[in-house]
Amino acid sequence: MNFFQYRKTALDEHLYKLSAGRSMVEMLGVLAIIGVLSVGAISGYSKAMMKYKLNKQAEQLNTLFSIMGIYKSQWKFSQTTYLKDYYVKIGLIPEEMNKDATSYLYDIFNNKILLRNNGAPTYEQTVMQIYLTNSFADNFAICQNIINIAQSHNDSLYAFMVAYTDNDNMEGESGIIYGNDSCQYNRKCIKDIKLNDINNYCQLCNDKASCRFNFVWPIK
Repeated sequence: MNFFQYRKTALDEHLYKLSAGRSMVEMLGVLAIIGVLSVGAISGYSKAMMKYKLNKQAEQLNTLFSIMGIYKSQWKFSQTTYLKDYYVKIGLIPEEMNKDATSYLYDIFNNKILLRNNGAPTYEQTVMQIYLTNSFADNFAICQNIINIAQSHNDSLYAFMVAYTDNDNMEGESGIIYGNDSCQYNRKCIKDIKLNDINNYCQLCNDKASCRFNFVWPIK
């Protein structure tokens, strides 16, 4: 028989309750910290992923801009001709951009891209059209990226414009912005575009049913 068996007192019960309370508060605090860190991690991941995609898009579009500038003189056809298949056959198009059997290519944001000549013998040009398909929040950064890429190809481009269709099926555009060789007579010039101009052009796509870029190269 144990003559020294410990007997619980009211004080013991009180201390136990205090200890249990502290543990619950500490647990809630830890959960709150984990929640804050998770939100920060998700936000950081989203920003890093967006940056990666913008860099990848720049790589893809730089390839297409270069192709269009180098091979523009080969497409003097009287009828409209879609050029994707020609470039795919000679191995110039990145495989990840050729997703289906249509005439469209796709960038990393899944924006449709159409390469064609204009089909008019007296107005000989080749055209690249980029159709924005993402939400406006993403489109704004994508739009800025596209214009920055266009500026780096200013010497080969004839011109570009931003065109849109609103929810009432009304169409509008930015007006034509000209490349280096055609930038004269007080025309708007790609080389002179500033950040504020880019913001204004990209703002045209806000809340629109569709928005696209038209890039034009002269057939010489």
